[in-house]
Amino acid sequence: MAIGPIQAFVIGFPDNDLLEGRIAEELARLSEIGQIRIIDAVFVMRDGDDLAVLSVSDLDDEQRAELRTVVGALVGLGVAGGDGALAGAELGASADPDAPGAAEVLAMGLLGDHPDGSSALVLANEH
Repeated sequence: MAIGPIQAFVIGFPDNDLLEGRIAEELARLSEIGQIRIIDAVFVMRDGDDLAVLSVSDLDDEQRAELRTVVGALVGLGVAGGDGALAGAELGASADPDAPGAAEVLAMGLLGDHPDGSSALVLANEH
């Protein structure tokens, strides 16, 4: 899987009552016309003690598995050079595909201390 430049965004929304869905509409439009590919997008909304989570990705299961392997290798390379890259690739390849991804963990953590009625979007996209 070839992958181009990746951008990451974290956007907080202090008041859910002001949300109109325009960001989601524009991201969908850009994805549909091929301007971006959504690697991982997670929107988390706090309502009292409840958290609603919406996850979206343009990657299929095979592409996500390949990306986990590549990311694991890159992290391992940074930590321990060539041997770390091999170990990281193995860990990435064996990661549970149903486990929450980094974007979901980050979004949930961001809302942990935020007030009721707030939301967060964590987005990684290729452009």
